Amino acid sequence: KIRKLAGKRKLNKVNQKLTNCQKRSRETFDNVSLFDEMLHVPLLFASNHINSITVSDLVHNTDIFPTLCELVNINLNQSIHGRNLVPLIEGNKIEEKPIYLRTRPYVDPKPNKRDSVGIRTSNYKYFRSTYNAKENVHLYDLENDPYENNNIAQTHEQLVAQLEKKMLKLEKDSLSEYKEEISDKEMERITNELKRLGYIKS
Repeated sequence: KIRKLAGKRKLNKVNQKLTNCQKRSRETFDNVSLFDEMLHVPLLFASNHINSITVSDLVHNTDIFPTLCELVNINLNQSIHGRNLVPLIEGNKIEEKPIYLRTRPYVDPKPNKRDSVGIRTSNYKYFRSTYNAKENVHLYDLENDPYENNNIAQTHEQLVAQLEKKMLKLEKDSLSEYKEEISDKEMERITNELKRLGYIKS
């Protein structure tokens, strides 16, 4: 017990000299988080038919499927989530779309008080508690603070309100696309699969 207390004091002393990003890097990876060190990963497409290019535009994992379909000349006859990124690969520009963020699936029997929901653009990231819009509110200026060290939510309330409105619209539009009713049996199968994959704790 004494060793544990001494270790905690030593950790707190070291943390005083670190930025918020550096402190977060010392936490366990199972922590619920919407910070970029958990979310921001490179997306690579490799082929003999693709020229080497680095793109810094904001993209989403839902963009992978329509992009692959375009690269192998498969026509998509129905509306799906995601965008075709081939224009970016060819050096052109496409309209940026904000990304909806959420720490956990919509179904979770044991909610975590750190569950968060938010939105990310190239310039800003906003997120807050899933269960209370006034709790755990974060806003980061990604252009000037790419490591998300300085939470500016309290000094930019109007921007928080704008991003909250955009986030709720993204959420509503996404859910409204699922018009087909899911039976109780199918929902149980989906829930069990999410548990098996570790997205939902039993």
